[in-house]
Amino acid sequence: MSIYNKKRSVIMLVILVVLCTHAVAFEPPFEKYSSIDNLILGSTALLGITSLFIEHKMSPLTPEQASQLDRNTINRFDRSATCNLSERAAKFSDYGMLATLLLPVGLLTDARIGAEPNTLGYLYLETIAVTAVLTELTKVTVGRIRPWVYNERVPLEQKKGKDAKKSFFSGHTSLSFAGAVLCAKVYSDYHPDSRFKPYIWAGTIGLASTVAYWRVRAGRHFPSDVVVGALVGSAAAYFIPKVHKAEQTSAAPAGQTMWIQFNFCF
Repeated sequence: MSIYNKKRSVIMLVILVVLCTHAVAFEPPFEKYSSIDNLILGSTALLGITSLFIEHKMSPLTPEQASQLDRNTINRFDRSATCNLSERAAKFSDYGMLATLLLPVGLLTDARIGAEPNTLGYLYLETIAVTAVLTELTKVTVGRIRPWVYNERVPLEQKKGKDAKKSFFSGHTSLSFAGAVLCAKVYSDYHPDSRFKPYIWAGTIGLASTVAYWRVRAGRHFPSDVVVGALVGSAAAYFIPKVHKAEQTSAAPAGQTMWIQFNFCF
């Protein structure tokens, strides 16, 4: 090939690249911090104070009361949990919950999400706060006795206290699903066309479900406790980002993130 033909080929390639290069406007999917966030956080703080007041008035379980408990009074769906007791599973559930709570933080390594850390920050704060407060408020209001209190292998002296009456619903499970669903939801909103979305949803939900299993296996909660916990945590993590969704426009306004996408045509 002559020098002339080589130059011509290079020029044609450059022209093709330029013609096939286009700017893709990326509009952040969430609104900035606004008055609705003040309302959510303010209401959550009020409910949190209410739960503390109710817990203060809550009477602890006594060994005498624990001795009169009968596992046969538990519904069939939950009854088998009264035979579970595993400190190892309890520790695994602690580590699993911590891992799921850290999942959304890992999203900061993503270029689009990391460019708006404050947005992820308030979504995370509101989701975890709402989930935690609703969980604690329900626990102290319902006062359901934990499965291990029905277990004969546990000494009566260890069955006393307020924590023995905080089975419904599972806080480990609600917080784990809150972290898992929030991670998958935020990633999906920032990357609606990503092929990784199904894997992220499956992986995060799988980890949270494992935490729920460990809580039942440890004797800390009944199956119905973790089912409700999963629903509450998932709902908070799904709907809080949803109410913050921004309206999408066809063109990116000034100051908005602009992503350049290169398509090479040969």
